[in-house]
Amino acid sequence: MAIDSIVADLICEAERLQASLSQVPEEVTEEETIQGVSYALQGSDAQTQARLLTELCDYLPHPLQEEALRKALTAVKAVNGEYDCIQELKRLAPRLSSNLLAEALELGKAMRTGMNRVRAIQILAPQMPPELLSEALDIAQAFRPNRYSDGYYCRALALSALANWLPDQAKPEILADALTSARAIKPAWSGDNVYCADALGTVADVATEPLRSELLEEALAAARAVEEHWRRAVSLMKLAPKLSEALREEALQEAIDAIVKEPESWAKSHPLCFPILASKLCLDSPSEVLKVATGIEDEVRRIKAIATVATELPEAVPEAMPAIKNTKFDDVQAQALAMLAPQLPPERLLEAVEIASRLPKERDRITTLIALADPISKRPKRELFSLLPAMLQSLSSSLSQRDFLRNVLALSAVIYVLGERKTVADIITTFQEIGEWWPQDGS
Repeated sequence: MAIDSIVADLICEAERLQASLSQVPEEVTEEETIQGVSYALQGSDAQTQARLLTELCDYLPHPLQEEALRKALTAVKAVNGEYDCIQELKRLAPRLSSNLLAEALELGKAMRTGMNRVRAIQILAPQMPPELLSEALDIAQAFRPNRYSDGYYCRALALSALANWLPDQAKPEILADALTSARAIKPAWSGDNVYCADALGTVADVATEPLRSELLEEALAAARAVEEHWRRAVSLMKLAPKLSEALREEALQEAIDAIVKEPESWAKSHPLCFPILASKLCLDSPSEVLKVATGIEDEVRRIKAIATVATELPEAVPEAMPAIKNTKFDDVQAQALAMLAPQLPPERLLEAVEIASRLPKERDRITTLIALADPISKRPKRELFSLLPAMLQSLSSSLSQRDFLRNVLALSAVIYVLGERKTVADIITTFQEIGEWWPQDGS
């Protein structure tokens, strides 16, 4: 059977399900759905599995969600590289139950890099029950001073992450410990000022007045002392939202001045700072900031800069899409599309799905489709049904059955809107049933 025919059948099935939601459907068992999920994920790397399972669990019938989360955490544990593992844990953590949070904390504790142990604590702390908070505190207090600043830095950040979630009687002691660690960071070299500014600003987040204002002044002084232009811009931009209005404007202007001195630092700047800087620049001089972004010589940095501007400046989207579509750097293409997804107008969404469907790396493709699914799912249902045939056709191009299924499941947010939770489960089991005769090479 040709993929075109299968796609047409899927469209008809979606329409039938939508028309018959009020009727009692044939039950799909939990075991069948879980088997179908396992079938769909065969052959994918651990990171792709983790990301897809994390997305999918929100749209499965409630009894299946805990098993999907357990499978997602197992996949996260198998991800190669601590940075990627932490990124997947960040997506998964808000959904985890207490039992799974304990496993996640063990994963964080086992991280070799101190900063990744800190990130695990930062990610998990808001969800932790008291007994896990005590264990996380032990991990935080295990950081010790060393010949560099990272021991103090990690201790200050980890303790600050826990302060608001610990019992009230424990908070003053923890806050004092975090503050002592932050102030112990000595600026022996320019990079230490970055650590010092970030640590003081982080402790300020959990401090009360007048200590909070005092710490922010110290953090601002440290940020201003950073020598490298792009690092100084990053420190100032991260700190700016915490400052008073007057100081915030000063800090943002100083960050802009640093960027002007080194335009290529657009792409070096931390992604969390992009929206802050783009928002400020676009407010003051939208045409100028787009001119700066398009004038960057390096293609990768130029596309990131244009996409950043477009997140704050809708009229820059027409400039961004051709650059994203034509770049030969697939990972940059995926990142830029995911960044732009919430800002894309309806007429650009299908184009974005078509670009995403051609990404050769499955991880990039799945991540981008998940990012696009949210804005697409917010369109009127009538519009979604008109978009669905073209989207499915794009997703089916030259793919095996499992590839197509994973692409479709990445759009679970859209499927849920069209047919609710049962539709997602039905699609999973249906694909498994037709697996024996689906063309495995996409022909």
